[in-house]
Amino acid sequence: MDIREYAFYRHRYGFVGSADYKLGQGSLAYLRGLFSQFLDYGDDWIVTPAVGTFTSPTTTLNDGSVDYSHVVRRPQQRIFNVIAGANHGLGKTLITYEAALGQGRSLGGFHSAHFSGPSNVQFAVDTSQPFLPKFNQVGGDSMFDTANYPSRRSPL
Repeated sequence: MDIREYAFYRHRYGFVGSADYKLGQGSLAYLRGLFSQFLDYGDDWIVTPAVGTFTSPTTTLNDGSVDYSHVVRRPQQRIFNVIAGANHGLGKTLITYEAALGQGRSLGGFHSAHFSGPSNVQFAVDTSQPFLPKFNQVGGDSMFDTANYPSRRSPL
């Protein structure tokens, strides 16, 4: 079981445009474009209590543990596209020219840090809401003291 909290900071915007120009009878030139930017930022805070050995249906020994993870989301996606073309009608024949340029990119990523917390935690289970049990700490090193979480792994 995890206790998770999420916060998202999503900023998105985009632009489109189009221009047409009539060159003459039966002839047309055009330019069209698209741009879109997605900033899907966010943070995840994850606390993972591991309940130890139960001594009764609602209490455990002090052999439980707690881990903590923090995920920092910073993905950025961007796309753009430009299309230029022309149509020329020559009697029963239609000649079409078209050129396009586009690009998509994705930067950023998901960085994380994981911490192993205290390993002598005693829990009591609150079953007043049977479909949403709560694990309350009743003994051992405090799972809320940051000094009890040395760094276990960090990405480069």
